[in-house]
Amino acid sequence: MTGVKQASSADAFDSPTRAVSSLSLRDFRKRSGKLYWPLPGGIRGKEILTTDLVRRPDPYFRNHPYIRGTTFKSVVWPVVAMTEDGKDEHLALKEIPCKFAPDTKEFQEEIQMEFDLLAKIRHNHIVAVVGHLLDKRPGLQGWTYGFLMYPLARQNLEELLDEIVDYNAQRSESQDETSAIHPKVHQLIDYIPCLCRALMYLHGLKNPIRHRDVKSTNVLIDGQDVVLLADFDIAKKYANVDNATTQGPTAYTPKTSPQNVKDGEVRSFDSDIFGLACVFLEVATVIFGQTRDSLYQHLAKGCKNIAFEYSQALEEGTIKSWIDHLKQVVRKDGSDAPLDRFGDVPEVYFTGIDAFLDQIWAMLNVTIDTHKGMLEEALTCFSCFSPRKCLHCQSTEVSSLACGSIVQSFADIM
Repeated sequence: MTGVKQASSADAFDSPTRAVSSLSLRDFRKRSGKLYWPLPGGIRGKEILTTDLVRRPDPYFRNHPYIRGTTFKSVVWPVVAMTEDGKDEHLALKEIPCKFAPDTKEFQEEIQMEFDLLAKIRHNHIVAVVGHLLDKRPGLQGWTYGFLMYPLARQNLEELLDEIVDYNAQRSESQDETSAIHPKVHQLIDYIPCLCRALMYLHGLKNPIRHRDVKSTNVLIDGQDVVLLADFDIAKKYANVDNATTQGPTAYTPKTSPQNVKDGEVRSFDSDIFGLACVFLEVATVIFGQTRDSLYQHLAKGCKNIAFEYSQALEEGTIKSWIDHLKQVVRKDGSDAPLDRFGDVPEVYFTGIDAFLDQIWAMLNVTIDTHKGMLEEALTCFSCFSPRKCLHCQSTEVSSLACGSIVQSFADIM
């Protein structure tokens, strides 16, 4: 759902860097959330519904050449639907090849299960499914199944982090000490509590969901700068909390998966928390003026493989030494860091930064025995550095009393 190839087209899809949904998910739902299939000549067709599996999509939906993103089993394209008042609205079409016919048990297990899981999720920081379709193209074996997703995002979190790093590099080269830090660095801090709440929502459902692949490329930023958790390719829904504890071989991303997942050992919601902590460490690295490349090079020092893995880096101690490095960097030169979020004087904000990074460290050390309550604890901590109330969050805000007690504890430590 993110741009990977630049376009110079002047058609209805526009360039991938500009073709985004016009509303946040929250505002889309407030507007009624109704979209319609486009017909030739700009005519509005039937309403797009999650209950209708459309067998013959209009060619307008499948001929655009610019891929927005890929996963290990799908390709994502930008497409255009119509609103109630006849205007274009951009969506993401996630297409999944499937060799099984729609009426088979295999299709239900391989494809329909993911759609059913997504269709029941309703959180403003998690991408929404608004429709689905089937296609059988000439010359191709099997079927192609498509999810229509809202919103079509502008970029993923990894791309935003690199954008900020590039800005910092240009700022440093120009030696302009008066230029401000990147305007979206503060947004990065605000995104952290939102992602905590999104994961708490999934884990707290009556039939809890484990995402199982939380990483920076699966976190999206929409056209209104709202953060969203995406890509539920290997997510699973469980009958209850107890059933969410599993073991044995499974699909996983080596870089951001904890060791117990790789070893097939017992795991539960702790694996999601570990993945989120990896994301937060990358965010913290950029917030405090460092680069993801420098983070990766540091963590790779103790890894056996060419491509580093967070779980190995944790075992070898390079994550701890990187966190210590970040603390020292800010104390030495905090010109690239949003220090105003951590306190109004050095002795306060240095302690706040330590607490911020120590919370990420605690999440990285999560286990099957310690995961309960950890997201709530993290939310309480991180919310203290994000005073802006997020209108898109659907869970209870952390009370000002809780934040006040943490800030007071900083003062007590000092």
